[in-house]
Amino acid sequence: MNIFKDSTGRYINKDTNEIIKLRDEKGEFLSPQKYDEMVQQLQNRVDAINSVIAPELTQENRTNNEIYNIENIISDKDREDHKKQYEEQKQRDIKDIKDLQKEIEETKKKQAFESQPQWYTSKESGIIAYKIEDKLIDIRFKNGSKYRYGVTMNNPQVIDRMKQLARQNHGLNTFINKFRPKTARMV
Repeated sequence: MNIFKDSTGRYINKDTNEIIKLRDEKGEFLSPQKYDEMVQQLQNRVDAINSVIAPELTQENRTNNEIYNIENIISDKDREDHKKQYEEQKQRDIKDIKDLQKEIEETKKKQAFESQPQWYTSKESGIIAYKIEDKLIDIRFKNGSKYRYGVTMNNPQVIDRMKQLARQNHGLNTFINKFRPKTARMV
């Protein structure tokens, strides 16, 4: 395992990019400073042993021994805990992504439906079609004129009520004639 210390003082496994939470022999989490002290103590012991017992070891062998000693500080339980936490987070992220994709699909379907002109089927109405968008509704009348009613010129509740009546295919023409919402004539 390759370990490095990032700019915030946390130890990171280079292979998995996981934050390593280190514990001492009592099972308590170590601060980065305490860990650095322990690594330095181990390094001093390794250096002392290498200088007395094995002066023939090359620098490469010393480095490998140091890495091996540091890796042994991290318990197997910590590794398992990190792996479990990683897998749980991965499953949560996958679920969140799937939920978001589903929500996006539903929104696209709704927008695609509402962005297409819908035929107004009320026989006695002066309206033949409507198109609903987020903050407005476009209406085509039997005389061929097209009008846009939007929240910039009207109360949002007025536009919401017009959308509701359009979807019900009943009462929209009466509502327009009675309340005369402000409009911008369409070309």
